[in-house]
Amino acid sequence: MTKSELIKTIHRSTEYRYVDVEKIVNMVFDEIINGLCEDDKVQISNFGTFSKTIQPAYIGINANTGEKIEIEEAYRIRFVSSPNLKLKINKKESA
Repeated sequence: MTKSELIKTIHRSTEYRYVDVEKIVNMVFDEIINGLCEDDKVQISNFGTFSKTIQPAYIGINANTGEKIEIEEAYRIRFVSSPNLKLKINKKESA
């Protein structure tokens, strides 16, 4: 599901205007991003936890040339689903 599909789905199942749903969805994503920037972690009950960790610098290989290159350290975003989300997904798949 893409962001636009999410917005359309919410719009169709509620009385809210499309532009209002779009604003709300964008605000939610912006707050998740802000939370990661400020606190390193965003926990959403019954959904999961987003966290940022440092990926240390390392030596990689350019796939086209075979040349060794240094990859700078960077933040990586990690998502760990909640037990409730895992349970719902596994029930849906087995049905």
